[in-house]
Amino acid sequence: MRKQARWTDDGRRGEWRGSARRWKLATLGAVLALAALVASAAASSPPTIESINHKVGTSLGGQPIAIKGKDFSGATAVHFGSSEASFTVVSATRINAVSPPGEGTVAITVTTPEGTSALTAADEYKYEPRDPGVSKLSTGKGPAAGGVTVTITGVNFKEVSAVDFGDVPAAEYTVNSTTSITAVSPVQSVGLDIVTVTTPFGTSKERFCGPKGKKEQCLIGSHYKVLEPTLTSISPSSGPTKAGTPITITGTGFELGTSGTTIKFKKSLATDVNCPSSTECTALAPSGKAGTIDVLATLSGAGGVSATTAKNPGDRFTFSD
Repeated sequence: MRKQARWTDDGRRGEWRGSARRWKLATLGAVLALAALVASAAASSPPTIESINHKVGTSLGGQPIAIKGKDFSGATAVHFGSSEASFTVVSATRINAVSPPGEGTVAITVTTPEGTSALTAADEYKYEPRDPGVSKLSTGKGPAAGGVTVTITGVNFKEVSAVDFGDVPAAEYTVNSTTSITAVSPVQSVGLDIVTVTTPFGTSKERFCGPKGKKEQCLIGSHYKVLEPTLTSISPSSGPTKAGTPITITGTGFELGTSGTTIKFKKSLATDVNCPSSTECTALAPSGKAGTIDVLATLSGAGGVSATTAKNPGDRFTFSD
């Protein structure tokens, strides 16, 4: 009987088997190392922002923003430009943040222990002013006695807290919508006033530049001229022909203080004129000839607007010997 050949690990077949085993082990090790490297690279990737649900918000902040992307786990900060925002990590792909106050266009960034998200168009957020703006008045002038109904047109009339004609509050007002207010002009001094609207977001400016703030759209639609002053009474209504009789004059449209209001007795001027309000002035009557004359008041107000009272029975003063 012929003997069967025996192969051992020391023989050629053994060598082949040992080499194959070593090759398999080496290949498996390389695969595992590569997988570990890929996993490590994925684990160390900085976050990425893919979208935000609101691209525009108020300059006062406080707007909820949903940020979607990748690798948000362990986020330590969310910034709108250089301002830090409050936030909650919902998942590795979503963060809920609240915008801080700001201005202009800024980039939203998310920071984790692995880094900060790169800047892309997807993370741009624009702060848009929400302060009110007055673009037009239904009438641009009225009497110093007030009482004129004025429709104010503009933008962002939300949560209105005041409507003013110059520094005087409107007699009353009604907010019709976010773009319309009906106001009643108050009693005030002669002059050029700026009608303003105030909300929690600010006070309207003299120049209205449209909702997008483009300079070429700018216009002034808030000017209101106060005219037609009145002089309704003089107390006392008579006095000696010599100068110095103290008098109190009532009416509308007087310029506050010691300048801006001129009281004329025919051709002579009263002295020491002082107007503590737009409806009352005190003065010293000048000298005059015996008889009854008309007293007129001339007011020089803001913006170079001037006006003189019209003659009426209440403005007469009698000089007596």
